[in-house]
Amino acid sequence: MKPITIKDVCKATGGKFLGGNPAAAVSGVSTNSRELGPGDLFFALVAKRDGHEFVADAFNAGAAAAVISRPLQVPAGKAAILVADTLKALGDLAAWYRRQMPATVIGVTGSNGKTTTKEMIFHVLTGAAPTVKNPGNFNNNIGVPHTLFKIEPADRFAVVEMGTSAHGEIRRLAEIGGPQLGVVTNVSATHLEGLGTPQGVAMEKGCLIEALPAGGIAVLNADDFWCRKIATRASARLSMYGFEEGADVLATAVQHSAKGARFEALGKTFQLQVLGQHNVANALAAIAVAFNLGLDLDMIAARLAAFRLPPMRMERIEIGSIVIINDAYNANLESMRAALHEFARLPVPGRKVAVCGDMLELGEQSDDIHRQVGKLAATCGFDLLLAVGEQARMLARGAIEAGMPPARVVHLPGTEAAQAALAGLLKAHDTILLKASRRMALENLVKTAESSISTGLPARTEAADELYHTFRAAALQPTK
Repeated sequence: MKPITIKDVCKATGGKFLGGNPAAAVSGVSTNSRELGPGDLFFALVAKRDGHEFVADAFNAGAAAAVISRPLQVPAGKAAILVADTLKALGDLAAWYRRQMPATVIGVTGSNGKTTTKEMIFHVLTGAAPTVKNPGNFNNNIGVPHTLFKIEPADRFAVVEMGTSAHGEIRRLAEIGGPQLGVVTNVSATHLEGLGTPQGVAMEKGCLIEALPAGGIAVLNADDFWCRKIATRASARLSMYGFEEGADVLATAVQHSAKGARFEALGKTFQLQVLGQHNVANALAAIAVAFNLGLDLDMIAARLAAFRLPPMRMERIEIGSIVIINDAYNANLESMRAALHEFARLPVPGRKVAVCGDMLELGEQSDDIHRQVGKLAATCGFDLLLAVGEQARMLARGAIEAGMPPARVVHLPGTEAAQAALAGLLKAHDTILLKASRRMALENLVKTAESSISTGLPARTEAADELYHTFRAAALQPTK
């Protein structure tokens, strides 16, 4: 972060200066007193814990100043800025700081693939110039400001993922980030507890596109119904990508293998070392962004060829003769469909075991959506389906209703039960898909497989058979 003065902070936030030296500089911003460095500006956010309780700790750790929303005793020689709302002030300061920096900001949102797309865009752009991005999925009204504060004067690009679970969040994040380019990967039934319907999701995601300046660029998925609707809300120039004729960045001659994909776009051949048609779509978004920024196609292709997925996103893990496709970072209807389709067409030497867990935050539509996924799984030819979690009971039921033999469907109440069951079910040359919402922590099954391999794959025991049939029977119980 380029140092700014306390006077600048007051100006940006509309805060009241309570003491200290207004010309003093702050060299960083922190919302956690335990991670604060000397010279940082501490924001006392009010959340599960009231940040005002830690202002003294922040000053003891070397904070140059604190932004507070109620009067507090400030140590001599230290500064404080009083504001009405510290979270809003954090965003206001980030918005002010971002506009002092010359970097072009690329905002990325969507129901699925936004983190992978952000990572692909970042990976490509870093081949051309200094670029920053959100660490992890710091994509909310705290994470986005922290990302913007990372921008230095020498940075040319900033790739900022923007997430949402309620109306108004994307509009605020776009207001803070001031993106010149905006990407919407797709719109599907996610965060329905806060957004209501897919149309509500589209209205929220489209706020990013509405916020773009007339001279900006809106990068949208041409194959997505709601993205095409969102396109009508743009005053920026459109750049559509996809697999259907009419897309500006059109993928043709797409070929998939067990270790990646190959396709052509803009007259260039691209090679990916990541799995899935949906990741080809994510790559098309990255190509559209980079191409519209004037980057060389040869460089874009070379960077994408070297790209590796973040953990738990169609991550291929080989453990002895067993292969795990770990896509357990998160799940909703569309991402579950994509994962199941890709897993179904993957060539494997042995059995295919699909482990599908609860999809969360689906509100009243949860039972129906889980049932839909189960019915899809039944058509995929999997050798075994493990449905993990209380809501996944309906997934198991949907699979059986759609004709999957009950002997190949197991319902397990949670991840710990899945770990116990999987250890007795594994066979040599199995390929296993892990897919569920983040809180299910299905990645723990990787450790189960590693442990089983390290001790030698056990023969099925009577205890494993009993566990298998106990949980399978649970899936067949009548629906309430």
